[in-house]
Amino acid sequence: MPKTKSFYGHGKLLITGEYAVLDGATALAVPTRQGQRLTVAPSDDKKLRWLSYGPDGKPWFKARLRYRKERWKVLKTNDAKVADRLVAILQAADEVGAEVGEELTGKTVRTELEFPLHWGLGTSSTLIHCLAQWWRIDAYDLLAETFGGSGYDIACAAADGPIRYRNTTLGPEAEFIDWRPTYRDQLYFVYLEAKQNSRDGIKRYHKRRPDPAWVDEISGLTEAFLGVDDLAEAQYLLRRHERTIAQQIELPTVQSERFSDFPGVVKSLGAWGGDFAMALPNATYRRSVEYFKEKGYPTVLSFAELFGK
Repeated sequence: MPKTKSFYGHGKLLITGEYAVLDGATALAVPTRQGQRLTVAPSDDKKLRWLSYGPDGKPWFKARLRYRKERWKVLKTNDAKVADRLVAILQAADEVGAEVGEELTGKTVRTELEFPLHWGLGTSSTLIHCLAQWWRIDAYDLLAETFGGSGYDIACAAADGPIRYRNTTLGPEAEFIDWRPTYRDQLYFVYLEAKQNSRDGIKRYHKRRPDPAWVDEISGLTEAFLGVDDLAEAQYLLRRHERTIAQQIELPTVQSERFSDFPGVVKSLGAWGGDFAMALPNATYRRSVEYFKEKGYPTVLSFAELFGK
């Protein structure tokens, strides 16, 4: 009997280059300590059984599917919308040459998230990464046929540390870097209590054709940010980065909208409007946590909690 197989992908946060990374800007992206594991085991059933668990050990998605005449059919599920998305991924596998229909018959797939589903740290990207490992196909090709996007999250899923990422005419380019600024104990990550659909943010961005000079400016700010090791300089560069992004996408910065009285800098991450923001405070950790809790944002994570020492 075939043995159980297991695959793992890291979650992600995009520190700089949001939106512009879609058009070739250099971005700083960091894989999180928390990720997702996918385990495949044989079963006596002739169908595909899919079980997805959260960090609390409770299932958030269940499905039973059948493969017949080169098509997938959902037989039973607790979430039709997620099941349809899963079927789309399985069908897309054929488009990139995986031909996994027969291979999935008689299997039980179990996924286990290490972070809360609503945090937006990469439930989809870690899944695509794990499936690509299992099926031995290009994860970027599978992403293009399913969720789309810049691909930085796919690069993070496979990375063991921070990366400098950009899309080139020859394809995605991820370079491992040692980004561990001396002020990292003063970096905090605040969950904004709203799950952001990155596809919506991408659609909004593409309504305005970016100026190549703007993309180059974001790349320059990323490189400058990577080169500083002083909190005040980092704050200055990130303020410039926020203003530049805000002007392009015509949205207010998260700091002006929610944290105008914060003693320091608050920067949006990824698709603006939800998920996480990064705070670089002038105050102590305790005072910063109190500030965000008073504003209604109780989830504040340190650099070490998200990325390790």
